[in-house]
Amino acid sequence: MTEELAAQSRSIKVNVSYLGFIRDMTGKKEDHFELPKPVYIRDVVLKAAESYPKLSKIREILRISVNGTMTTDNLALQDGDTLSFMAPIVGG
Repeated sequence: MTEELAAQSRSIKVNVSYLGFIRDMTGKKEDHFELPKPVYIRDVVLKAAESYPKLSKIREILRISVNGTMTTDNLALQDGDTLSFMAPIVGG
């Protein structure tokens, strides 16, 4: 196994899309992160907050879906998973 393949087997790549005002906070529609295994939702949130410090302030209220399914659990992620960060829906 080459060194590059070995490194790939120890990490996973995930996609993150930013929706609503979170897109405004980041200035981006999406990101791609590569993180060392094991990777959980909280790891991706922390990585995004490193890149976009404003996210740190709203980290606790973020709503997150993984591959289109809303979750409140800190799930283990798989290579190629897509997370969507969105704000909570507020009604009146």
